[in-house]
Amino acid sequence: MRIFTINLADCANEKTLRSDYKFHYGMSDNGWNLFDTPTIGNVRLSEILREDYNLCPYDEGEEYRGIPTGQAYLDEDGDIIDYQYVTLDNHPERLKYSVTSDNILISSLRQAKSPALCFNEPNIKEYVFSNGFYIFKALDNWEPRFILYVLRSQKITNFINNVIYRGIGISSYNVSDLLNVQIRNVPVSEQRQALAHIKPFEDEIRKLKANRVSTKSIIDDVLTSEFGIDAHSLHEIASETIASTDFYHIALNNSSLRFSNRWNKASRIQDCLRQMSEHFRQLSKHISKTQNGYSPECSDDASELQVLALDSLDYCGKLLTDRVKFSDTGRRDIEKFLLSDGDFLISRGNGSDGLISLASIASINEDSPRTIFPDIMIRVTFHETVDVLYMAYVFNSFIGRLYFPFAAKGSNIKKTSKKELYDFYVPLPRLEEQKRIALEIQSAIDAQSHTEMQISQLREKIDTIIEYTLKAT
Repeated sequence: MRIFTINLADCANEKTLRSDYKFHYGMSDNGWNLFDTPTIGNVRLSEILREDYNLCPYDEGEEYRGIPTGQAYLDEDGDIIDYQYVTLDNHPERLKYSVTSDNILISSLRQAKSPALCFNEPNIKEYVFSNGFYIFKALDNWEPRFILYVLRSQKITNFINNVIYRGIGISSYNVSDLLNVQIRNVPVSEQRQALAHIKPFEDEIRKLKANRVSTKSIIDDVLTSEFGIDAHSLHEIASETIASTDFYHIALNNSSLRFSNRWNKASRIQDCLRQMSEHFRQLSKHISKTQNGYSPECSDDASELQVLALDSLDYCGKLLTDRVKFSDTGRRDIEKFLLSDGDFLISRGNGSDGLISLASIASINEDSPRTIFPDIMIRVTFHETVDVLYMAYVFNSFIGRLYFPFAAKGSNIKKTSKKELYDFYVPLPRLEEQKRIALEIQSAIDAQSHTEMQISQLREKIDTIIEYTLKAT
């Protein structure tokens, strides 16, 4: 138990009368003055930024590139790495805002992997962004890219992730709290000087990334090569807005007689895959059991049990056990929801198509804390004919990404049930071959680690320049 003493008058200074420990403890050092600058001459972000939301027109016959919040679409430097094709008649309700090169975006979610964003793309009008982003425009005498890096700074990132967020599970924060942050009123000449110092580091990051291969691309390239798959033709089916089929295909492997365009895409893609390679097998014949997780009431206070967050699942196939909440649940059968070494977990559902049924493997040793997997995940136990790391790569590859988002049921929050999981066709060669393929993928991913370290060090240098500029007098 944590005990924290605060005056009621201090609680009253926060207009929503927050009484949570993490907020008041986080505010006890510097308050809204995160960079510890002299208060005379400080300005709040609300005096620098104004919110700027413009609905996408969704013109008839036009195709747009939808960008949800999520690691599948934006990388850690804010570059677009994937998108959903959307149209006037076929787009999720959350994909709704157009932006310009003057806009600065930041995810409203806690622990977002993508940083604040700003795009200088000639075709930016073709993109439409999720309502999960806060969208701003910088006021006069403030360079948008300077403010972009201020919002990317570690101090503000930590403030969002550890102090001002609200709620449990998939937490978010109020934009008013972010805009309450104070910084020094930096003259525009100093802002431009800082950006000039930053530019060489930006250029170096760009060069390193040009030679880097994404985890998803590595997985996809190995699997397409191994099984002779024409991925381009599958993506063409996925991008179609009108599906044509016959009654035979509606009945094929479709006991629920689903008629949706999404389901027919999933069915056709799976049919094509089975025609391309003789190795595809229905997963139901290789699963021994499945189990949904359990989500107890959680808090931020450390306790005996920790509970995984949805972003613990990662494309690399390794479970991230530092994205957790804590619980003191007294459930008698809690042992059956605890993670064991080698557990195969997938997400049941997600607001982002790219993350539905993403898979990861748990690595647990005797020193690991007792960890519960939540009800937004499914634990899958396979027969001995399956190598779990290989299977995680298959789930996270284009094979899984072109099945689960289409096969999952629901509109805003799509969910995978046991049926969709069991009906999934996967390439399943002999166990020895699975292990060889998994090792090849793992080796290629590991080879990128040096480049990732270099990029991370360059980001830290940029952050140092921003902090120095904000503190300079």
